[in-house]
Amino acid sequence: MKIFKTIRLSADRSFSSARFRQIFWLVGILLLFFGIFYLLNVWFNNMINRPSRILELMMDPGVFSSPLEGVEEGESQEFWRRMFEFFISIFGAVFFTGVLISIISNMLEERVTAFKKGLIRYKFKDHILILGANEMLANMIKSFSCKAKFKGKDIVVLTDTNVEDLYERLYSELDKNEMKRLVLLFGSRDSDDVLKQVRVQYANRVYIIGENNEVQHDAKNISCLEKIEALCNNRVNNPMKCYMVINNQTSYHVFQFETKAEERKHSPLKLTIVNSLENWAQQVLVTRRYKGLTYPAIDREGIGKKSDKRVHFVVVGMTPMAIAMATTAAHVTHYPNFKEGDSKTRTKITFIGASIEQEMNFFKGHYNSLFDLSNSRYVYWENGEKKDVLTTPKGCYGDFLDVEWEFVNGGIETPEVRELIALWCEEKNDYLTIAVCDAELVANTAMSLYLPDEVYIHQIPVFAYQPAMGKVLELAHKTVRYKNVYPFGMEHDCYDEFLKSRLDKAKKINYLYRHISDKEKLTNDVNVLDNLWFGLIFAHQLSNVYSANSIPGKIRSIGLELDTNGNLLEKRNLTVEEIEVLARTEHNRWNVEKLLVGYHAMTAEQRAALSSQELKEKKNKYFTHADIRPYDELSEDSKNYDRNIAEHLIEL
Repeated sequence: MKIFKTIRLSADRSFSSARFRQIFWLVGILLLFFGIFYLLNVWFNNMINRPSRILELMMDPGVFSSPLEGVEEGESQEFWRRMFEFFISIFGAVFFTGVLISIISNMLEERVTAFKKGLIRYKFKDHILILGANEMLANMIKSFSCKAKFKGKDIVVLTDTNVEDLYERLYSELDKNEMKRLVLLFGSRDSDDVLKQVRVQYANRVYIIGENNEVQHDAKNISCLEKIEALCNNRVNNPMKCYMVINNQTSYHVFQFETKAEERKHSPLKLTIVNSLENWAQQVLVTRRYKGLTYPAIDREGIGKKSDKRVHFVVVGMTPMAIAMATTAAHVTHYPNFKEGDSKTRTKITFIGASIEQEMNFFKGHYNSLFDLSNSRYVYWENGEKKDVLTTPKGCYGDFLDVEWEFVNGGIETPEVRELIALWCEEKNDYLTIAVCDAELVANTAMSLYLPDEVYIHQIPVFAYQPAMGKVLELAHKTVRYKNVYPFGMEHDCYDEFLKSRLDKAKKINYLYRHISDKEKLTNDVNVLDNLWFGLIFAHQLSNVYSANSIPGKIRSIGLELDTNGNLLEKRNLTVEEIEVLARTEHNRWNVEKLLVGYHAMTAEQRAALSSQELKEKKNKYFTHADIRPYDELSEDSKNYDRNIAEHLIEL
């Protein structure tokens, strides 16, 4: 079957116009000489009594040795007739054996070369189309190859890098079964003509992942998405699943301000946008699994209502990965023991970095609506003396968020910072976790292995960002001293097998929001869930994803246990008190999530001065939400949204 796929010619552009001209001249010369030999035969009184024999001698010189028709065996053959046939045979041998075979072999050689370079185009249909060939490609292909729903489908990869080099790389990473349905094509993913050639409008699904180390990665992916939407406009009634990877947090942030839900409902694509860095952060902090590694929970066994513990999450560096880890932690670290205004039970997220002040100001400016309501601390040393600058929430809003921030200006190698980390390790009421995400990626390994001894003595979890490869730290993790050190963020393994599981939970939470007044049970109907989901604006999708990500922490907070696959070890009905506690926790999470996404809060006076219609307009047009406030100040209708999620927590 492989050879048949290789020689398919429909929609094939590998034959150059020059090659077609050669074939045309070849056929023309054949007909010309046939005509000449035919006329000569007539001139010499039909020495060859059957004209078709002339063509046979030209096409197959071996026919010359066969007996002449009409001449009995043993009869002497006429010399000139045989010489005439011999001449025709020699011409056929030279012309066809030499020229024709040369042309055909060159055609096949050119086709093989074109195939290796990804220049051949096939008439694909119902194929899996991957646009780009970055580090996650090999794992994606492995995943597709073992799934029954993708059986028999071509996997088509479009790349603007060297296809021959890519083939060599994939051959070293994939087995024969994984390679046999794979076709690599060369071309730019943001070209209309190229997208038509790979028949994007007939694909089963599309993954826009981009290439490695692209300066304009996100811009090209977004341009590609727009072109695909235009090419697939006839698929509104049968929308195609499309996944787009975004690397830059700023690009991701822009999508959160999309407001046109109607366009989403009538889009020819079922679009899922994935932030590659945030996705890795969710793998570490939410699903907590990577191959043979199980990452420890940052709230350990859980923080219940009566607990005096809190989470302290320390991030080294302020790189994009560091910010993704910190914001993901801010989304999921919300617990029932928090009391309004109590710093002892408030989750603490600390950034550490040399000359961090500029990055701190940029981060605060990015999330200005969050820091209007947050406690934050800036720690630095001046002439050996420690300075501590505290910023509190604006008085008009109140102090009700359950996450606070800290920025420590100093390199992790400095004595002052090392002493500070050692003190944090001794805090009895803190669940300390350290994530090393510095810009010097090679140095991340050294940093994670040379922290103060207290980190290893107390087995404080250390997550070390290793985009190139985590083999050194995987080996270190197997030792007694460094068993608390875990690598993450490996680019060659950044295709997340657990993304679908998190999205499935998010879709169910969306269903609960949309059916809050219904008494029906939570549905598992994929079509119903998808129809509701893909009609949402991106910010609302994210809200449901972040709510789903908080489920494991809530489960642990009420004393239930999860196995390594994230499944409940026991199931029971929740009490009325537990539902109310979890509803309050969910609202605390929702407050932080809405501020991180970009919504602004309103003061009590502003809320009182506006009608319900004006409040709705403020939310939809200006991203200002009246429900960003303490749980006790909510209306019963608003509280019911949180209670509905809490009631279905076990099912979720």
